[in-house]
Amino acid sequence: MADRANRSTQLPPPERYRRRLRTAYETLYGRAADIWSDEAAMARVGHQFAAWIGEPPKRILDVGAGRGRDARLYASLGHDVTAVDLMPLRDDVTEQATRGNLRFVQCDIRDLTCNNGFDVICDNGCYHHEHPAEAADYLAHLARLLRGRSGRLCIAVFAAKQQKGDLAPMPDGRFRRAYTAVELTAELAAAGFRTDAHRKFVRHRPDLAYLAMTAIPDPRGS
Repeated sequence: MADRANRSTQLPPPERYRRRLRTAYETLYGRAADIWSDEAAMARVGHQFAAWIGEPPKRILDVGAGRGRDARLYASLGHDVTAVDLMPLRDDVTEQATRGNLRFVQCDIRDLTCNNGFDVICDNGCYHHEHPAEAADYLAHLARLLRGRSGRLCIAVFAAKQQKGDLAPMPDGRFRRAYTAVELTAELAAAGFRTDAHRKFVRHRPDLAYLAMTAIPDPRGS
């Protein structure tokens, strides 16, 4: 039984896993099976991010923007928003995302560069699908995209059900990592961030939740 469990969580090499992620999202969006796009708990996370972001105008990067729910919220509040996703721009966000204070960029977040930096970076549900071998580099890249020490990171992941997080496969080929607040705080600290606040959001079952956290660059460095 233990050997079977270990094999089920065996991760492929990072590049192969990235291709798996892209294929999974192409399939899920193509079948309109992106249940997170309309999930109430994830929408509440977006509103919490907006509260942590504070008064506009801020220059915001929305990572893994999907159908643009959070990006549209931030833009409606008067922020200048760049929404990034692996998948092409969907019809339901085309009109707003091509004008005014909301822009959409299709790319892997690792390929995004920015000369001036962002005031705030929001990741509502992407980091917990990262390959563990690339997680540190992912956070380091986000730190480089922030506007110096005045920036803020807002991040939400699956909350651990027990006193310790875990890594598990999903039916669509992705893996998901669940975190305790202590574990996520430690990973952010290793990337040079100091946790500012955190909050849990219960999902459709009491034992399932998102852990939302906001952090700022630690002036002491990583």
